[in-house]
Amino acid sequence: MEIFMLRGESCAALAFELLCGHVCAGARVARWQRAEDLAAECGSSREVVVVAHLASLPGGVEWVERRLSEVTPRPAAVLIAPDATPARTLERWARAGRGLVLEGTDPGDVRRALQAAASGRAFIEPSVAPAVLAAAEERRAEEALGQIDPRGLLPPRLRRVARLAAKGWSYERIAGELGLSEATIKSYLHETYEVLRVAGRDELMRQRNGTAVA
Repeated sequence: MEIFMLRGESCAALAFELLCGHVCAGARVARWQRAEDLAAECGSSREVVVVAHLASLPGGVEWVERRLSEVTPRPAAVLIAPDATPARTLERWARAGRGLVLEGTDPGDVRRALQAAASGRAFIEPSVAPAVLAAAEERRAEEALGQIDPRGLLPPRLRRVARLAAKGWSYERIAGELGLSEATIKSYLHETYEVLRVAGRDELMRQRNGTAVA
């Protein structure tokens, strides 16, 4: 395995580079210098993995993704993320089928992430998986809301309720999440149906799924 480190100069980043070499016996670990050199490695028969140490890099995940896009074929990659990284950022990274671990994670998870990436598989550290899955659910709900209300007719108070209803939540669960009464939730949804000119939740869900009949 060839491991190319995309990292800054911090002690933590250097320590993680040493850890990668330790957990993958026989792997060659080097700093990423030029995209051209990495592209040549990716075009060979060797297993190539880029490890990005997020906390030590200047431009966040977007910068890392731009660097990866410079290489053809696109290399496998594992992101080492700080604990405070927003779940939506982690979900966007993981959605691309890459590896994801948090700083301070168990070395065994680092090894499993590298091995998975080298064989073309995704890996999400178990401790962060629930947050990533929740962020994915949230993103899908917002996309569904875009299907339901593409012109943005709903005011924010109705959008909050409609977004959760689009996830299939019950009145009781929506009320608990938003700190409102079930009667208020039912009233808001009734108003939502009127604004969007739909007959009720069933038709709302058909619009969400793109199956509404004109």
